[in-house]
Amino acid sequence: MFSFRYPPRSLAELRNDFVRVGLGIAYSLKPKRLSALPYIVVAGLQSLVGLGRDQAFDTPLPLPASRRGFLGMAPSLDPESLMHGFRLGYFPFSHVGPKKWFMHAQRMVIEPHLIKRDKDVKRLLRSGKLRVTFDQRFEEVMRACAEPRKGQVPLTWITEDIIAAYVKLHETGDAHSFEAWNEEGELVGGGFGIAVGPVFVIESQFTKQRNASKVAMVTLLRHLSAWGFAFADGKTHTDYLEAVGFAEIPHDDYVAVIRRGPDRLGPTGLWNVDPALDASGDWQPAAQTAAA
Repeated sequence: MFSFRYPPRSLAELRNDFVRVGLGIAYSLKPKRLSALPYIVVAGLQSLVGLGRDQAFDTPLPLPASRRGFLGMAPSLDPESLMHGFRLGYFPFSHVGPKKWFMHAQRMVIEPHLIKRDKDVKRLLRSGKLRVTFDQRFEEVMRACAEPRKGQVPLTWITEDIIAAYVKLHETGDAHSFEAWNEEGELVGGGFGIAVGPVFVIESQFTKQRNASKVAMVTLLRHLSAWGFAFADGKTHTDYLEAVGFAEIPHDDYVAVIRRGPDRLGPTGLWNVDPALDASGDWQPAAQTAAA
């Protein structure tokens, strides 16, 4: 249940681990998720007896509904294995125990130039009261995303093994963070994600100030559009994503976009905000601008 590689560093962390394990078990036993449990148990046992390779990569698609998107164990979280999974439209996930590969039958995506911004967000973008940066505090952003949200169950998939694995992806130039800072220089919002060819997968966001994460995300999308990205991917449906313009597409269509695109877009290494790219007004994607 606990990671020997990343043991708790204090009594508070140990307590939080116990809470997470209890909540994670309860989450997995919810009726709508219970049908996947036998597949997870079998795959876990196979991994324990030495069949620990990424069997998810050999899983035939489409999956039966009873598996609820479960593909197999993720015994390796090294950058190569993770990026291979992302290119197949998979993602690692687990609240308790080893990480597992999952997929969604539908992915929630948006063409970056179609993002909807309300008046408050546009005003903040123009005012300069929030300064947006990229790749300045990657691990700090991940840990902020993992913190409990007010009014929500304190359960997260962003555990120490995921943080360590994604930090390595950040070092290889595949994972990136976007940050919003207030006038006092405090980190008040942002998120992180993975660049998978022409798609940027937004893994998680956090906010400590109203609209801070929205301002950071819109700034990110403005740059993704200029760099030629086809989609920003929110992974799964939420009312918030739908409200700002994200829409579902089938898994096969999502993977087809990744396969058609280049292996890598955007600047090499760390990303930086280009002050010439105004995110407060409307814009056209790079391909259309070039053709005009």
